[in-house]
Amino acid sequence: MDGQEATQYPDFLSRQPERCGKSMVDISTTGSIMAMNQHLAVPSKWVTVADRFARDGGVGSGFDLMRLVLSAAVLCFHSDLAAYGHSTLNDTALFPFALALVPAFFALSGFLVAGSAARAPSAPIFLAFRALRIMPALATEVCLSALLLGPMLTIVSLREYFTDARFFRYFGNIIGWVKFLLPGLFVNNPWPDIVNINMWTLKPEIGCYLVVAALLASGVFARRVVTTGMFALAVGALALAHALYGISASPGNFPPHVIMVYFGFGVMAFLWRDRIPLHGGLFVASLVLAYLGLTHTALMYVNPFLVTYCVVYLGMSGRPGLRRIGRHDYSYGLYLYGFPIQQALVMWFPALREWWWLLLASLPLTLLCAIVSWHVVERPALRLKKVLIGLPMLMPSRQVALERAAAADAFERERLPS
Repeated sequence: MDGQEATQYPDFLSRQPERCGKSMVDISTTGSIMAMNQHLAVPSKWVTVADRFARDGGVGSGFDLMRLVLSAAVLCFHSDLAAYGHSTLNDTALFPFALALVPAFFALSGFLVAGSAARAPSAPIFLAFRALRIMPALATEVCLSALLLGPMLTIVSLREYFTDARFFRYFGNIIGWVKFLLPGLFVNNPWPDIVNINMWTLKPEIGCYLVVAALLASGVFARRVVTTGMFALAVGALALAHALYGISASPGNFPPHVIMVYFGFGVMAFLWRDRIPLHGGLFVASLVLAYLGLTHTALMYVNPFLVTYCVVYLGMSGRPGLRRIGRHDYSYGLYLYGFPIQQALVMWFPALREWWWLLLASLPLTLLCAIVSWHVVERPALRLKKVLIGLPMLMPSRQVALERAAAADAFERERLPS
């Protein structure tokens, strides 16, 4: 999901070749694709997401800034939780914006990760790149919490701390086995016991990556009509189950499958980027409807469409000069380190148990950790991408690579102009 995904290998899948099995698109399928292109074409005077991509050299210039803003907003919202032990925003006009933070993150991630998948030569390469982006910084934060922060702040003896099963289980966070507790840590805080509340998004995030990898490995990802149909069926089934059995929790406590739906809408936005207009009126309408709808559980599966459009519009509407922000992506570090730092500050300094004081104290410390994490851990890890591309076991066979290139070229010749 980061801006450092522009690796130098052929962009086979981003052109959306339609294939049947391993064969080229037949004449009837090509005719249906052309008909669909004509039916879904946006007015020529409207700029599409694909048009803006072409202008900005294949990069959404506003996404890097958006990641930073969302990370800072999460830190601000968590200042409220850490200081008081509950949210004071529930009955305010800011509550829908607080609800939208994590969903917006996942919609943004879906859009950008789909771009990464479209450029990936193989599913193993895609997963390896995702692991390089997520796991080094995550493992560092988990180890620092368990091996440094915990022993410093625990109220139990060090012998008891290091022999407690919760200490060993906490390292499972590195591989997505989410645990929130360390022995004797933060037990008297307003939000007691929880070391890092942000870990809850790990499971849906990993699940999203695995689904995309499966679509890549099966070849379905290259067929956007099929991918869209499968996604629509899944969302329809979830919406029906929610209407009948209430499977989706109340607003403010989105279950993993709802968050994954936001990611899926982000993927859909990328796949259909040549048919999505960037229009200010549509953005304002989507923003207003999402603001009104996020507090209503009946609209649980309508809101992702609206939030995703807002995210994509803002991400693609930035000035090209904003791309400089992406050279140093501190957003992941802000997200990872924010809550443990806030919990530690609340424990050490009870006077900080007001959200604004806690935010003012935690923001510079968290930003410092994020800067160190990026320059010492994250960016060096991303340089290993070049090494992974050179590993034969992760690359597709020559035959598969040639088929992908041929399918992409054929689709490009057959596609009607937008």
